[in-house]
Amino acid sequence: MAEEYEKYAVMRNLFRRRSSIEFTGAGFNQVVEADKVSDLIHEMGSNASQIEVKKQLEQVDTSHSGKLTFEQYQKVCDQFVKDTSITSAVHEFKGFTDFDTAT
Repeated sequence: MAEEYEKYAVMRNLFRRRSSIEFTGAGFNQVVEADKVSDLIHEMGSNASQIEVKKQLEQVDTSHSGKLTFEQYQKVCDQFVKDTSITSAVHEFKGFTDFDTAT
């Protein structure tokens, strides 16, 4: 259970760092460019090929906008990322916290 929490925390952190805010007409969404997803997946320790990632992106990005919300990004990552405990992204995440309350 703790490993799954850590995995999604790392995914969220990487997504947040690589994403941008976009106005969608109904509001603002945080999105990441689809071409960056492969890099993010590799940062999390996956050896997925570009072809495999592209197939998953085509299934998730049904509007073919080339931009993914966190939920779409999460679906793609879940296909390839199993254990993030040994990746540099985890070490970076553990050294950084969004809730740092230093006084």
